[in-house]
Amino acid sequence: MDESILGHAQGEAAAATILLVEDHEEFRRMLLELTSSFGYMVVATSDAPEALRTFQASPETIQLLLTDLDLPGMNGLTLAEQLLQGKPGLKVIYMSACFPSAMPSLTPGQVCALQKPFCVAALREALHDLLPAAPPP
Repeated sequence: MDESILGHAQGEAAAATILLVEDHEEFRRMLLELTSSFGYMVVATSDAPEALRTFQASPETIQLLLTDLDLPGMNGLTLAEQLLQGKPGLKVIYMSACFPSAMPSLTPGQVCALQKPFCVAALREALHDLLPAAPPP
């Protein structure tokens, strides 16, 4: 299990803080770099238990959960449900190569999904739709 990795937004201040949960290290690091380059502060974890601990340590600082659905131990849907119990206004972006048929409804402005593989523009658009505008680089 990896320690949490913090990605600092480029520029003066971050528009929002993202909790990134992705078990594939290379993809997690790429997403960390991308989201940070968009102007967001990012805390990256490799699994749901670490994400829960990170969130519980300071739930007021996290505005969005960016999570893979297929995580070891606890899937991304269950993780999101648990975090939303403590913070109902939390925004969520689910990522997966294959979405389950029992996927919860995607509420515009609150929850969205990205089909893997996705392009940089799709990630930027999803973040822009759910979070305050990032400061210009």
